[in-house]
Amino acid sequence: MNRHLASALVLSIFVLLAVGSSGPDENDPQFRKDMAIETSKEFVLKQLKAPATAQWPRGSANYSCVELGDDQYRVTSYVDAQNSFGAQIRTFYTVVVKYQGNGQWSLVSIETQP
Repeated sequence: MNRHLASALVLSIFVLLAVGSSGPDENDPQFRKDMAIETSKEFVLKQLKAPATAQWPRGSANYSCVELGDDQYRVTSYVDAQNSFGAQIRTFYTVVVKYQGNGQWSLVSIETQP
């Protein structure tokens, strides 16, 4: 299965579980942090040479998500993916995203380093 499709499927399942029958509580701080983390991954994927090879760390201890105020969140973590030579490398990243409302997020900044 394509990793992008798998990521979208996992995100969809996550949202469905979080939504339940009453819909997501967009004001819930943990829900916002979880969505900030998932959104940051999408922005990082766009920076990778081989996004289909991306392997994300498991477990919440591997992600830092800090609310900065003004609906902005700073997410820090890493991803393992192939570079342009096919070598698997670890890339650390810091992404700042802003919640725009209605489930929409925008990129404020992104920094990556191998």
